[in-house]
Amino acid sequence: MHAACEEYALTGQRPEVDDEVLPFLDRFDEWAQEFQPVYQAAELTVYSPRFLYAGTCDAFLSIDGMPLIVDYKTTAKTHDARGNETGPYPEVGLQLAAYRHAEFAATWRPRKFEKYSRRTYLLGPDEREMAVAVPEVQGGLVIHITPTHCRAFPVRCDEAVFEHFLDCIELTRWTEMAKDVIGAPLTKGTA
Repeated sequence: MHAACEEYALTGQRPEVDDEVLPFLDRFDEWAQEFQPVYQAAELTVYSPRFLYAGTCDAFLSIDGMPLIVDYKTTAKTHDARGNETGPYPEVGLQLAAYRHAEFAATWRPRKFEKYSRRTYLLGPDEREMAVAVPEVQGGLVIHITPTHCRAFPVRCDEAVFEHFLDCIELTRWTEMAKDVIGAPLTKGTA
């Protein structure tokens, strides 16, 4: 669904999609017609050699001249159990802060390796030489798309949120290390 929305936004040509995707594309089109985003990049891989992370940002765009970093979130669930419209989760702030504060953006389609839901980006020395700085933005935006509505929400992705993202990286490292912290139970004669 993301790819169809991005293709439509970047080319102005409505892509062929399955019937189940069509309502999402219609809602995105309505939103785009109202807000007239101007795209600078879509599906841009960014990375940080300093903090050892990478990811692919959905879009860099401007609305009314304001440069923004964007993530799309799609769900078939339009209302929660109480009948309220669904919306994005706050963790998107961590994601956008990571993208915003990465040092480099790939100018090529990076090679990826995935194992156990963990993605690794493969960057050789020549590829790192071609990298550019991550585009400057004034804020973040999450575009939440369902079959019945498309809403854009401002997202805080400043330095303070980025510091919490870095805390999450450390927590993840601990979670991986924690698997080996507790040894086997003692048996008589092994204490």
